[in-house]
Amino acid sequence: MRPLALAVSVVALLAAGSFTVGCGSSDSSTVTKTATVPGGKLGASTTPPKLGYYAGIDCVSGSGCTSAYRQAREGSRLFCKGGRPNNNHPSTFTYQGRQHAYVCFTLQSSNRLTDFFHADKKIARSIYVATDFFPQTCDNGWCVSGEWSSYKDVTGQIRNPSRVLAHYQAEWTGS
Repeated sequence: MRPLALAVSVVALLAAGSFTVGCGSSDSSTVTKTATVPGGKLGASTTPPKLGYYAGIDCVSGSGCTSAYRQAREGSRLFCKGGRPNNNHPSTFTYQGRQHAYVCFTLQSSNRLTDFFHADKKIARSIYVATDFFPQTCDNGWCVSGEWSSYKDVTGQIRNPSRVLAHYQAEWTGS
């Protein structure tokens, strides 16, 4: 590059930089307030998920979970005593002609979920939790993911070794 062209380029850059820096309000009393959304999601809870035991059900579609869960809530709590299946209680139930399995797990710490059960089968031993969700984690062909919609409610997906996908809904039951 020729010296004159280089000098003109440097002057142009400096002028652009000073123009950019020089723009804006000279009124220092003007303050722009911003807010951050937890986890980048509108409606997300600022309260971290509760540690302890969770119980719920699987279902075919995310929207169908709510009505089925209302019917199975007590059964899921009886099946998932202390975050583990209770062998004295059925591991599935039928609602509107469809069979659903109970799910249960333990949120051990703010970043670790353990022993995720689908019916009476442990499908994941240990899952990393990032703030209010856990990414898809696979173990022995089973995959599970989830997200807290409040400090005590979780929804997510389970994929079995045959690649059949189901949704689930669970809630905190104690610690």
